[in-house]
Amino acid sequence: MGEKRKKLSALTGSVTPESVKIVAESVGLSDLSDATLMFIADEMTFRLRHTIQVCIVESLSGSDLCVICFSLC
Repeated sequence: MGEKRKKLSALTGSVTPESVKIVAESVGLSDLSDATLMFIADEMTFRLRHTIQVCIVESLSGSDLCVICFSLC
């Protein structure tokens, strides 16, 4: 991952391909391509930000956010 993307990730709270790779390897998936890792990271970032935005708009609590996140799994 490029240095610019790492800095942006740190500022915006993005899910990184490296973190996806660590989780994937922990469940036995070690042969994912860089493109796949990037796609999954971008998708996770989008879904997480969308969920948080919904919680803000609907004035939901942190525990409501946990319920929503677990329901996505």
